[in-house]
Amino acid sequence: MIYLGSDHGGFAAKEELKKRMKKARITFRDLGPASYDPDDDYPFFAAKVGRAVAQSPSHKGVLICRSNTGVAIAANKIKGVRAVGASHVWTARRAKRDENANVLCLASEDPKAEPAWTIVRGWLKQGFRNAERDRRRLKQIRSLEHGQ
Repeated sequence: MIYLGSDHGGFAAKEELKKRMKKARITFRDLGPASYDPDDDYPFFAAKVGRAVAQSPSHKGVLICRSNTGVAIAANKIKGVRAVGASHVWTARRAKRDENANVLCLASEDPKAEPAWTIVRGWLKQGFRNAERDRRRLKQIRSLEHGQ
């Protein structure tokens, strides 16, 4: 399952991404917001997506805010989440291949960013390399999550 979320700054981009995902027959669940609210806060939606993703290794998430940094910071506070901000498909694919990033964070207002759908599609198609060094590094990240 792919979980989607945004704040008010990413709401329109999330709605457009949903149309693209439906057309491509990609299964997703929108965790909010359900409507535009200029006073909402990104940590709430980042936590909802992060918690949903953390429930299963097969779950993925996409979060959108104006810069991608706020949702990435908030999502990474959830144990088991490896959220990455990406403005280009190369970065998204690399994060999935090497770090098995399970939450992709996008910027709605980056004028130099590639289109969100291009980034998401490339990220979803990319597999985790699962090399020994990648597994070792992910184990180190899990140790950090446990305060070690």
